[in-house]
Amino acid sequence: MNTPITFTPATLIGGFLALCAGLSCIAGAASWVIKMLRAAKAPAKRVDERLESLENTVEDYRAYFDNDQQRMAAIEAGSRITQKALLALLSHGIDGNDVEAMRAAKAELQEYLIERN
Repeated sequence: MNTPITFTPATLIGGFLALCAGLSCIAGAASWVIKMLRAAKAPAKRVDERLESLENTVEDYRAYFDNDQQRMAAIEAGSRITQKALLALLSHGIDGNDVEAMRAAKAELQEYLIERN
């Protein structure tokens, strides 16, 4: 137990080289693990990107559909008023009476045309 510890240049160099080799192995293993983790996450990342792109596309189409729905409602309202006016014209043309229905249809059509834009 009382033997002195001696370091020779060869043992110091050997210890240093062993330490460098150990660090090199650890760095190589760490880079391999990182590479494998990135490879494992790559499909999920691509799926997330595709999903985000599809969600953006769906939002765009939803805006288009909402706009189309509003335009269809406006067209239906105009069609209803036009049909009421046509019905009043037919009724007046058949019996020559029903002037009040003509006036009401005219007022309704006039209001629609004014408020449309």
